[in-house]
Amino acid sequence: MVINMTEINNNDNKTSELEQVSLKLKKLFWTWLVGLPVLILCVVYGDTAQLVLAGFIAVYLFFMTKSYLNYVSSIDS
Repeated sequence: MVINMTEINNNDNKTSELEQVSLKLKKLFWTWLVGLPVLILCVVYGDTAQLVLAGFIAVYLFFMTKSYLNYVSSIDS
């Protein structure tokens, strides 16, 4: 029986890529979980300064999500 080391390395790479995707998704989930309620509260109850904060939160959520989607689409299946 011959063990092909390239297959083992490929499996390790896929596992580490899946772990990276999982960690990025977890970070994105917590970002949305914290950011969205703060965004809603700022818009509903806020004055001008809090509306500016809501704008920054919206932009941050947009770029975080875009970054995650670009990362996931760049991974070879």
